[in-house]
Amino acid sequence: MSNLDVREILLVPEDNRRLSSLCGPYDNNIKQLERRLGVEITYRNNAFKIIGNAAINDVTIDLLSQYVDQLDSQQQSFLYSYLPDPFSVLTKPQEI
Repeated sequence: MSNLDVREILLVPEDNRRLSSLCGPYDNNIKQLERRLGVEITYRNNAFKIIGNAAINDVTIDLLSQYVDQLDSQQQSFLYSYLPDPFSVLTKPQEI
């Protein structure tokens, strides 16, 4: 039996410049998130689908939200310097 969870989020307002900065050249930022957190992220336009463990999906969505907020204020790609160590994320207790 699989513990995979699927989450869908929208990047609003839809803005190709923000989307490009968030995803990075050749989707390298998205690929980095996938490798470090062990999730699968697909997107079409501004609709993102995250597939993985439910708790990790929550972390991924939080990180994407933080990155978008940061992009809005800095207007640049910054994912590599701000991505936390995945093990520190996994060891934090989950609030219920």
